[in-house]
Amino acid sequence: MNYKISPLNNNERQIDFELTASEMKIFVDQALENLAKDLEINGFRKGKVPKEIAEKHLEASKIWEEAAILAIKKNYNDILEKENLKVIDRPQITITKLAPENDFSFKAKVTVLPEIILPDNYKKLAQEILKKDIESEVTDEEIQEVLAWFQSLKSQLKELDRPSARQKT
Repeated sequence: MNYKISPLNNNERQIDFELTASEMKIFVDQALENLAKDLEINGFRKGKVPKEIAEKHLEASKIWEEAAILAIKKNYNDILEKENLKVIDRPQITITKLAPENDFSFKAKVTVLPEIILPDNYKKLAQEILKKDIESEVTDEEIQEVLAWFQSLKSQLKELDRPSARQKT
C-alpha cells in the first residue's frame, strides 16, 4: 500500500491511498466470505455455501463494494496509528478508482487536532497567575435572587374551583 499525506490548511489533511490489485485480492476474498455467510442457496445450509458457488450467485458490484469498505477501514486505521494522526472528526472518504483486476485508490479528508505551541516561559506565567489571590464576595441579595430563580423554574400556579385536597375537615 502506498499513501501520501498532504496538508490542506491549518488542521486539515488529505490522505491519498493506493492498493495494488494483489493487495486488494485479500479484501475481495474476505468480502466474498462475509457475503456468503448470509447467502441462502438450495442444497446448502445458511453460511456454508462454498466461495466458488457464492461468487456465481452474488453481483460483482456488491462484492467489490464490500471489499472497498473492508480495505478502507483497515488501511485508514493503520495509517492513523502509524503516522500518529489525532483525528477529531469523521473522515470524508472518496473512492477514486475501483475496478476488478486494477489498483484501488481512495482519499480521506480529515481534521486533526491543532498543534498547540506554548511560549517558552509558560510555567512562569502559570505560577504568576496562581499566586494572585482572587477574592469574591456573594451578597445576601444575590443569594435571594438565585433562590427565587430556582423556585420559579419548578413552581406552577393553578387555580381550582374546589377546596384543597390536603385540607383537613
